[in-house]
Amino acid sequence: MILIWFALVATVAGATGWFLGRMFQSRNYVGFSSPIRKGGTGLVNPLLVCARDDVSSINNGVQAVIQKAVNAEIEKGDITASSVYYRRFLDNSWALLNGDETYYPASLNKVPLMIAYYNWVEETDAPLTKNIYFPSGYDDNLQQEVQPQHPILPGRSYTAAELIDAMIKDSDNNATLLLFSSIDQNALGKVFGDLHVPFLAPGQSPVNYMNVSSYAFFFRVLYNGTYLSHADSERVLDLLSQTTFNDGLVAGVPAGITVAHKFGLVSVAPNNTVVTARELHDCGIVYATNQNPYLLCVMTKSTGTLQGAERAIANVSRAVYQYITK
Repeated sequence: MILIWFALVATVAGATGWFLGRMFQSRNYVGFSSPIRKGGTGLVNPLLVCARDDVSSINNGVQAVIQKAVNAEIEKGDITASSVYYRRFLDNSWALLNGDETYYPASLNKVPLMIAYYNWVEETDAPLTKNIYFPSGYDDNLQQEVQPQHPILPGRSYTAAELIDAMIKDSDNNATLLLFSSIDQNALGKVFGDLHVPFLAPGQSPVNYMNVSSYAFFFRVLYNGTYLSHADSERVLDLLSQTTFNDGLVAGVPAGITVAHKFGLVSVAPNNTVVTARELHDCGIVYATNQNPYLLCVMTKSTGTLQGAERAIANVSRAVYQYITK
């Protein structure tokens, strides 16, 4: 879902603002240098991510296609910068553009919250049927540049499963706040520790601090079924394939192609007036028609219109899809 930040240092009220924007911090990324294991005190140390993104497995063809597509969007003025991560699951070939650039993830962080919630349920038998009441008062959706199509309503109770649906399908911030408030905070932090991604305390100022490769980890462990159970990984990816935002990655592939993805948007509007800068991101798995699934994450910065940023991501997605399936 789309959050508007009025001058980037402004604070979103309550815990949601912290969660949506401050869960990650810039640091040296360690995931490519060695395998990541879940850890444990028994005889098994589960493997989460094994494949290394080394030079020998770079897909130079895709790399060139991505570079050309991004350059064209920058030249048109629809974006000012972009980072792209690509990974083909069948052979682990990959491509990366502007990997050192950092971004503000915004609603992309709803995916790790969902993963944390399912992991918490798996390990504690906490029920997804638990009812959570949404009181009247603060409405976190008011900050959004694009409103949820089917927002949850105050004065009603929702199950955790229903809130997860609203958080992912419509990127509803109020559903996110309720889930964030009801989960065991240790369970939430554990997901980030397991994946070597920092979990920040409340109160830190929002900054650009996440790179595209780091975020891609969440989709990698979902596709590989290495963090959640296979059934829950399937359930989560199916939910991500039902998101209502179709103007990024989805717009770049033919109708009917399944794309399990999540977008994030942060907009800077000084003095609560005209938006002067945006970061729009879309990350997910494209299930191509030739049984050739691939992960594509596109993060962008722009000073133009939202439609221009959406168009840029769609064009990058289209270029990759056409190259992969030609």
